[in-house]
Amino acid sequence: MDDYILFIDSGIGGVSSLSFAIKKLKANYIYFADNKFAPYGNKTKIFIKNRLKQIITAILMNYSIKTVVLACNTATTSAIGYLRKVFPCLNFVGTAPAIKPALAKTKKIAVIATTRTIDNLKIKYKTQKNIKLVALKSLATEIENYFSKQTYYHYYLILKTIYHIKSKTKKSSSVVLGCTHYSFCHTLISNTLKKPIFDSNNGVTKRLVSISPTKPLNKSTIKFMFSDLGAAAKEKYIKILNQILANKIKLC
Repeated sequence: MDDYILFIDSGIGGVSSLSFAIKKLKANYIYFADNKFAPYGNKTKIFIKNRLKQIITAILMNYSIKTVVLACNTATTSAIGYLRKVFPCLNFVGTAPAIKPALAKTKKIAVIATTRTIDNLKIKYKTQKNIKLVALKSLATEIENYFSKQTYYHYYLILKTIYHIKSKTKKSSSVVLGCTHYSFCHTLISNTLKKPIFDSNNGVTKRLVSISPTKPLNKSTIKFMFSDLGAAAKEKYIKILNQILANKIKLC
């Protein structure tokens, strides 16, 4: 049985991380989009832990998985420690906001993320005056809806939210994207805020490559799975991934 690397996100966001991985590591990939419950940012920790356990357990029944990439900041900050205890035989790669790289290059940073991720980060960073934590209730959903429906209205909602971020980050030297969905708006956010932007995609890929077998495959294979409307969503996800790999969608 072939070994697979499993990527999990609530929706389209983790495809940004998957695209970086494919460019650096040829392997068999499964991408599971839990789109029935997207986004995770407004869910409780208990729900996220139980949901991820359920997903991984179900996939392990049919596939040989060695490594799981939580391609979602909310999933990582809410559940990675729990999942490592539940599945000790699996390697877990988390997606955490690129706070350290940002602080290494700029003095004051703003981290923008979902409400749940920000609540999780407050435990560690609330007292650090050079880090501002900014919760965005709707941006992940707006991005998910845009790629699903692709209407000018949903694009307008994204623009409106990003412009609103401007006032909340004006005293910061740089901005950290704390949600993989936001990577799809990397260039748009950078052009609007006029600040350096940091995300986690390079860090996740480096970690994944470092724990993967020394002999990669000759080519990658990718299986897309969904918790809802898989047949309808699969074509869109494949199209978006191909556009990223062809540099038709700029993630940095």
